[in-house]
Amino acid sequence: MATQYQNTLTIGRYIVEESVSAAGTFALHIEDSITGEQFECEGLDLEEFDKLLDLLSTVQNPKIIFGILNSREAG
Repeated sequence: MATQYQNTLTIGRYIVEESVSAAGTFALHIEDSITGEQFECEGLDLEEFDKLLDLLSTVQNPKIIFGILNSREAG
């Protein structure tokens, strides 16, 4: 995936690296700064990307976020 745009930000306890490919798909690399748990999610459309960023800013339990991400990958 050729990266068009990349940014790193902190949302609460999460370190988020976001990137956009030249094809217009989004990717997130999320790390919980307390537990060190990490997850990568590629091929997101804008709606999925926005939902995950909103979720990161509101959910206090990282297990919920990583569970949602894992279920997306399995589905």
